Amino acid sequence: MSIKSKWIVLLLAIMLVPSVALAESPWAAEDSYGAQTRQKLDYGVKNALGGWTEIITAPVSTFKEGGSFKELVESQFTGLYDAVIYTVGGALHLGTFFLPLDVEIPENGVQFE
Repeated sequence: MSIKSKWIVLLLAIMLVPSVALAESPWAAEDSYGAQTRQKLDYGVKNALGGWTEIITAPVSTFKEGGSFKELVESQFTGLYDAVIYTVGGALHLGTFFLPLDVEIPENGVQFE
């Protein structure tokens, strides 16, 4: 197994491990299969294409809250981590939108306000 394959397996394992911060995806509450697939496709696109925004929004929100320099640096790493997880999670949702299989994304992924 190549190193790249090992990293992919490790990333998938981390994403699939249940956590307290993980909640059922919003699309899973839909009643019909058609509504679930439409919502899951939308959810996947939003996270796959918008995940990178966490690199910016995490430090900005910490700055607006008046966080210290240490908290600002930590939020940059948190934003980078979340960006990767949201983007990969969104890509997994896109790839499996036709299946009612939920890949849980922390904090329900990207939140555009």
